[in-house]
Amino acid sequence: MKPEWTLKIKEEVEKQYNAGFLKVVNYPEWLANVVPVPKKDGKVRMCVDFRDLNKASPKDDFPLPHIDVLVDNTARHAMLSFMDGFSGYNQIKMAPEDMEKTSFITPWGTYCYKVMPFGLKNAGKLLGFIVSQRGIEVDPDKIKAILEMKEPRTEKEIRGFLGRIQYISRFIAQLTTICEPMFKLLKKDVPVKWNNQCQVAFDRIKNYLLNPPILMPPLQDKPLLLYLSTTDTAMGALLAQYIEESRKENAIYYLSKKMTEGETKYSTLEKTCVALVWATQKLRHYLLSFPVLLLARLDPLKYLLEKPIQDGKTAKWIILLTEFDITYVTQKSIKGGAIAEHLAQFMWKMYFDGASNRHGSGIGILLVSPTDSHIPISIKLQFSTTNNMAEYEACILGLEAAISLGIKVLEFQYIPRNQNQFADALATLASMIDIPSGVNLKPLMIEQREQPAYCCTLETFTEEENIWYHDIHQYLKGGSYPLTTSKVEKQTIRRLAMQYILCGEKLYRRSYEGVHLLCVTKREGEQIIEDIHEGAYGPHMNAHMLSRKILRLGYYWTTMEADCAAHVRRCHKCQIHGNLKHMPPMPLYSMSSPWPFATWGIDIIGKIVPKASNGHEFILVAIDYFTKWVEAASFKILNSKKKLLHEYKIKHHKSSPYRPQTNGAVEAANKNVEMILRKNAEKHRNWHERLPYALWGYRTSIRTATGATPYSLVYGMEAVLPIELEIQSLRVVMEEEIPETEWLQERYNQLNMMEEKRLRALYNTQGYQRRAMRAFNKKVKPRNIKIGDMVLKEIRAPVHDPRGKFKPNWSGPFIVKEIYSGGAARLIDIDGNPFTEPTNLDQLKKYFV
Repeated sequence: MKPEWTLKIKEEVEKQYNAGFLKVVNYPEWLANVVPVPKKDGKVRMCVDFRDLNKASPKDDFPLPHIDVLVDNTARHAMLSFMDGFSGYNQIKMAPEDMEKTSFITPWGTYCYKVMPFGLKNAGKLLGFIVSQRGIEVDPDKIKAILEMKEPRTEKEIRGFLGRIQYISRFIAQLTTICEPMFKLLKKDVPVKWNNQCQVAFDRIKNYLLNPPILMPPLQDKPLLLYLSTTDTAMGALLAQYIEESRKENAIYYLSKKMTEGETKYSTLEKTCVALVWATQKLRHYLLSFPVLLLARLDPLKYLLEKPIQDGKTAKWIILLTEFDITYVTQKSIKGGAIAEHLAQFMWKMYFDGASNRHGSGIGILLVSPTDSHIPISIKLQFSTTNNMAEYEACILGLEAAISLGIKVLEFQYIPRNQNQFADALATLASMIDIPSGVNLKPLMIEQREQPAYCCTLETFTEEENIWYHDIHQYLKGGSYPLTTSKVEKQTIRRLAMQYILCGEKLYRRSYEGVHLLCVTKREGEQIIEDIHEGAYGPHMNAHMLSRKILRLGYYWTTMEADCAAHVRRCHKCQIHGNLKHMPPMPLYSMSSPWPFATWGIDIIGKIVPKASNGHEFILVAIDYFTKWVEAASFKILNSKKKLLHEYKIKHHKSSPYRPQTNGAVEAANKNVEMILRKNAEKHRNWHERLPYALWGYRTSIRTATGATPYSLVYGMEAVLPIELEIQSLRVVMEEEIPETEWLQERYNQLNMMEEKRLRALYNTQGYQRRAMRAFNKKVKPRNIKIGDMVLKEIRAPVHDPRGKFKPNWSGPFIVKEIYSGGAARLIDIDGNPFTEPTNLDQLKKYFV
């Protein structure tokens, strides 16, 4: 640091310390260096390098209000209360816990700020405008300083001048465009040479500041006007508001910016889009609270929304614009001095021509607005003229028409006849026809078609039909919203509209593959689904494939996937030919017996083919649910069920038809008996002879459920197998050596202990059933069938069907009349005729109409 600066820094530190802005601090965690900045008057501004502190400081989620909003809220008030203060930043106190973080070191000690210093991340902004009841004005002292400046000759002086006017850029229209000659001097490898263009720009700014505009804050409940203009190298914007009471537009904010090198290569329409995005971000604090009417030479919103394929650049622009309520409108006239200043480059153009021939004389006039709106005028002259006289008349009448339209700026330029074809055609048209007196001819309407006619076919919708895309269609067509739409709903419509494109009267949705999908109504969608799903070429596909096929064909509506699923679910053929359901609908119910031989399960195996040699073709199998003891006998015919039940006073409970799981124990016994017979029968017709041996093997084998053999649970001891007599086992040898009296006593002891063995088997059975229930219930998927529902019944009966392999898997529909707690239901057909037997729920599925 220079020695002369050291004394000035020390003087500034003492000054701030005595004013109470600083305090001495010892051993701070944060420490910064002092950066001296010389002033023009010879003094030194003491700054502190807070870059490291700013990197570590989180962004304030609740910052101070935007300075533009504060200034606007202050304007228009008749009385203002002032508090005069110097060093505006130092009027804000630091939080006590944050003071030491602003510590800085000097040769005389370490200090920290008690008030807010310059350079902190979350500090606010202070602007020195004059705010009064008239509005917001530039400080005359700052204008005076600029007016008294001499022409800058060096790069430093040019930058200083541009920096000063940038401070008041809010008040200057097209500032960047005006200063373009000066910006060219600041480019690399360009010599700084003040030229006539720079002098014109310099004088133009000074003349402008002789009578600077007064900016007005926006009024609530009135839309804002956003004017955009672009040149080859710059863009400008004006935010204004039309006041109906005074019939004038108040300027609120001027903006201007130099385009980057990449932006200068954009097309005119893309430059307008860039200008719109830039203006909305700069004026975001205004535009979020008001509806905005956009006025520009071209419509950027239409370009963005109707572009067939969005690239990353335009998609980003659309996303940034969706939060604003912006509507493009055509500029009919330029109102107010502020608007005229901003849009001075948007001149009206007038093309005129006269024609005189043997049929008569006529003139043609074409007025072209800054937004490229064409106003044709054709007049038949009822007096004789020469060709030159007709052209003079065309010029005069064209000026009268421009004055009547309120046109302030009009461009005259000589162009060859081949470039003035429109006005020449109008003049020739007027001169060639005879208009009877008293006949009023309406203006000739000439339209342009941008799309083929097949894109512009019209459809008539009844008012009762709720078209899902109506709001999006109206927004893309004219930028309008429904009458009762809230601000959030408008933002939603704008966000959704970016995915659609309007071609004539047809609305298309942009797919991610770049294909345009025609938006159809719900009624048309149902017709498309029906034709594709079950039409002449319909494969009755599932809902997922159906919706994807509709997309490939180029159709779209919002509820397409849900409608496809509902239609497939209601399709009768899809339901009756649907796959069988193997997931159980109800939890497993286990049957248990309290004591041996209290509950039996009985079933029949057969008809067995071939018959046994004695003519038997049925096996009657019975199993005790407690001991798992199995009895089986073969029969030629079984027809004595009632006699059997009556003779032994059996309380009979039937299981559901085609539901073997209900009588699972005997079904398992059947399977085991069949397996033993299949393996032991030497000849296929002597199986009845091997049946007792199969039963003996089954009874002497340990059952998994009980953990014991059925024989031991019935007799209290294990059976002696023939092999044990042939090759004596240890227990046979021991029993042979025991006297008969001791053997009888041991047998009595076994019978006395048999109850304990049976209780242990009961516990094992209950544990086995619980494990089976847990495993089974994991697969349960309830079918939510209620009384009165229409259902389909699985076809399980071995009935011959002439349709063969093309027969359906389900029959019905039927109606559920009653549901039992065990998982069975009683059905009736459509005519009300009841079924004789109940049906288990796992054979039913819901029918959709």
